[in-house]
Amino acid sequence: WNVAFHFLRLYDLIFRRISHGATRLQEILADRVAAQTYGGLAFQNGLTHVLRRSIEFNSIATREIDDSMKHKRPVRNLYELAPQSRQSIEDELKQALQTQTNVDDTHPSPADRFRLVEGIAAANDADGAALVWDLFKDPAALTNEMTSLIEVRVKANAHDYGSTTDETVIDSNPDSRSVSTQQTICPQCNTTLDLNAEEVQAGSYQCPACGNTSQTPTS
Repeated sequence: WNVAFHFLRLYDLIFRRISHGATRLQEILADRVAAQTYGGLAFQNGLTHVLRRSIEFNSIATREIDDSMKHKRPVRNLYELAPQSRQSIEDELKQALQTQTNVDDTHPSPADRFRLVEGIAAANDADGAALVWDLFKDPAALTNEMTSLIEVRVKANAHDYGSTTDETVIDSNPDSRSVSTQQTICPQCNTTLDLNAEEVQAGSYQCPACGNTSQTPTS
């Protein structure tokens, strides 16, 4: 019977309960501010949209990345693809909306968040139809950049995908493929990179994951 062990176990339990509870309280207060500013209905619609898009993106990304690795092809823009099954997305969303909060959650459940903002008077109770994408000057460039970052990290973590030299480098732009002649690791973010002949000849390269520019290592 170890007193120190049981003390640490009890301390961890109490610390998690208090810290997670405090985090949930912060989320509730932030929700109240959002509801006071834009209205409870806008808050509910916005959170529901975020949950749906999160489920859709996870489904799309998993399917697309698996297929690209299987066929050794570039990853298409993940933000422009549509889910295969709308019904499965809606079923998963319904389940997420009905989930109950437990003591180890850092965020209240959606049902609790909706309930806790009911009846709050709004300063601007307007339901606009504009999209968040409209706030970005060039959303296509941003989504292509994000897809490229995801692709680089997938390649770095895959054991049998782009791990040998003299293979076609996978690029988010199918028209700009090149042949890998040397592998290196970015000193800034530790991402494994396939350098093409131009980068080796130039003597420097830019990591697409973190943007760091480094000298090409000599053999």
